[in-house]
Amino acid sequence: MSEDLTPIGVAAERCGLAVSALRYWEERGLIRSARNSSGHRCYDAGQLRRIALVRILRDTCMLRLDEIAVILHGNAPERRWQEVVEQRMAAIRAEQERLARAERCLGPFLTCTRDHPAEECPCLRDEIDRQLDEGTWTSDPLWTEIA
Repeated sequence: MSEDLTPIGVAAERCGLAVSALRYWEERGLIRSARNSSGHRCYDAGQLRRIALVRILRDTCMLRLDEIAVILHGNAPERRWQEVVEQRMAAIRAEQERLARAERCLGPFLTCTRDHPAEECPCLRDEIDRQLDEGTWTSDPLWTEIA
């Protein structure tokens, strides 16, 4: 085997992945392997970087493999890579807003002076009663502090 090729097991270990993930990514066309004389998959330096990039795009950028494929293949006819990135960024912003609402909602539980805020807090009870009376369920409750 050429010294500049990395066997699949070593590549998987270096990238913190299962060998099966690399095989699957190859099936999906995200990466390409060379074969050694025994027919085992190996990767050159460029493909190792590509494996690392796929992992970053999947794990850090939260992209699905089909989105990663579009990015890796440039401007596919059905969808441009810029659109994929813009859509993922919009989804991330929406998730950030949802998480901020959750944080605003949970925060007052920690500052409540009651032993059991879910059962005893008058502010929480009033907010729940308001939503029940109005029949409007908001994902961003109006209470800002719990007594």
